[in-house]
Amino acid sequence: MKSILDNIINIHTHKKSSHGISIVNILAQDMAVTDEFDTPVSVGLHPWHINKVAVNEVLKSIDAIASNPKVIAIGECGIDRAISISIEKQTEIFLAQNEIAIAHELPVIIHSVRSYSDLLALLKKGYNKTPWVIHGFSGNYQIAKRLVDFGAFISLGNSILKDFSKTNETLIKTPLQRVFFETDESVDEIEKIYRKAADLKGINLNEFVNHIYQNFIYCFNYEFR
Repeated sequence: MKSILDNIINIHTHKKSSHGISIVNILAQDMAVTDEFDTPVSVGLHPWHINKVAVNEVLKSIDAIASNPKVIAIGECGIDRAISISIEKQTEIFLAQNEIAIAHELPVIIHSVRSYSDLLALLKKGYNKTPWVIHGFSGNYQIAKRLVDFGAFISLGNSILKDFSKTNETLIKTPLQRVFFETDESVDEIEKIYRKAADLKGINLNEFVNHIYQNFIYCFNYEFR
């Protein structure tokens, strides 16, 4: 018999979770266009790797593999102000991947470090013609609200397991229809994160899981069979 836990969505991870449905991130330079996947994946060029690959070739590969039905998002890609690569170059490559996402009608999983203001500027210009999901969101509620008000989703990780964290306040105040959850590279199970999040929101776990699952269907236009 299917459990409600089978509908838990781990929106961004580097390995499959033991419970629920995992969206596994694949580095674009590590995959081949002919690859087959046994789980839904996101594929993108991470800003950390921009200077380590032939960017144009990798972008062509992303565009080609985006037609694979198991590829349900582009990313993670984005802007990172903690690295030495120029913001202009990072933004150009991020927007190139965003265009691929638009062409294939896929959401974008976004890596953002000290760059929420950069993303907000792009959101204000309407670049999010497909949904943007800010993964591993660690800003405060004021930042989250501005991003969400311009149409972004935020994905929260294991930081909500820490009592009194600013992430807890962000979750409590942010509309549930704009939130996802993830493990990323954490050893914490996604179920543990969901249980804490449901408790913070004051919502029954079954109802909470269903809410996030509906967010997923809306954002990714994808339903598991």
